[in-house]
Amino acid sequence: EKSLADLVTPSCLRSMLPALKARPRGQRHSWTSHGVTASIKQIRLAHAKQTGGEEQRRYAQVTCVVDAAMVYEISGAGETASTGSSEAPHQLCDVWVYERALGDGGSWRLKERLGTLSELQQTSQPNGTGSAQG
Repeated sequence: EKSLADLVTPSCLRSMLPALKARPRGQRHSWTSHGVTASIKQIRLAHAKQTGGEEQRRYAQVTCVVDAAMVYEISGAGETASTGSSEAPHQLCDVWVYERALGDGGSWRLKERLGTLSELQQTSQPNGTGSAQG
């Protein structure tokens, strides 16, 4: 849990913890990448007020489309389940938002997974028609 907290923002961690805690004891998840391409779609600066104080923190946020070919495995209790193989990796195209606090030397952390590109294209158009900007 601690190592994950270093990679994601507190709000992202809160949304991930229930799934992590529901995982059966001893179960391991692994990803093998067979190629990843990330395209930046948006860069913005954001401000957030510190709780109980007047100071505002500034953040940089980068929205990326991550196009990946991967093999995903879950193992535990003598069984292994997988999606994709080295010969035919699973294709995934997700949209992620990364965030970094400015001025304190912080590292980039995952802020939110917005969904797959096809999910976002369907919800961005009335009646699921049309195409999203790329």
